[in-house]
Amino acid sequence: MKRFLVYFFGTDFDRVKIGRCSSNLYHRRNQIQNGCPDPIKLLGIIQGNDASEVNTLETELHQRFKEFQTSGEWFKLVPEISAFIEDFAEPGEDILDEDHRLHRAHHNERYRNDPEYRERRRESNRNKEKRQEYRQRPEVKEKQREYSQRPEVKEKQRKYHQRPEVKEKQREYRQRPEVKERVSRTRREYRQRPEVKEKQREYRQRPEVKEKQREYARESYRNDPEVKEKQREYRQRPEVKERASRTRREYRQRPEVKERRRKYARERYQNNPEVRKHQQEYHQRPEVKERQREYEQRPEVKERRRERKRQRKARKGMC
Repeated sequence: MKRFLVYFFGTDFDRVKIGRCSSNLYHRRNQIQNGCPDPIKLLGIIQGNDASEVNTLETELHQRFKEFQTSGEWFKLVPEISAFIEDFAEPGEDILDEDHRLHRAHHNERYRNDPEYRERRRESNRNKEKRQEYRQRPEVKEKQREYSQRPEVKEKQRKYHQRPEVKEKQREYRQRPEVKERVSRTRREYRQRPEVKEKQREYRQRPEVKEKQREYARESYRNDPEVKEKQREYRQRPEVKERASRTRREYRQRPEVKERRRKYARERYQNNPEVRKHQQEYHQRPEVKERQREYEQRPEVKERRRERKRQRKARKGMC
């Protein structure tokens, strides 16, 4: 089916191609895409009655927007061109879909009836597999990595991802159940790697990170009743209580911790009369005295006392 029209194909980096088409628009879109490194989309079309009419219109548009021309039929997508497309062009998506169906029907018919065409398509598929295998080579991946690290490439990607329509597409894509499941599985596998665990451990040991976590925990605990309730329920679990008790015992057995606690107790006892009075009252309680007597009757305690007496006598003899 013959069509005579002027098309406007745009890229994600503010470029637009203004050209004419007198055959299948879908096929023409594929031809342009093969020669363009960036994804293209149809911005609009202007239909004509014959080839001379669209030729004249294409020439006029090229002359009108010549100051924005970058190369050949490619122009910068400036507000003037965008306004012209919005005012005079029609969407053209229905024509693109119809031409796509015609293209597929023609392809299927040729594939069934033309052995040479069928062999060419098979060869093309084999070449596609070869290209995929080529892209998996380590040296090719390294080249692609180096290319993606270039400042101009990063800037292009940043501009592309800042577009509202791109953000919306990404948001819709991430909400798919299969995508969520795949991302969750990949994260779990990544976090189980030994080198990743080691990185996380080193990161959490930084003083600024610890302070940030403490501040966040204080704010969450102070302002969120649900968090308080969850923490309270979590701490009441038997296994959590046992783990916390074991951790405290191990911590208090460290020599530096013992020394710090003794020093703190001495300073607090000497400088605070209320603490001293409270301790004296505590030691006068009958149940406390009973516990103290039971403690002193233990064999290991008696042995420690005898050992301390011998050491004192030995020091006095030396003096």
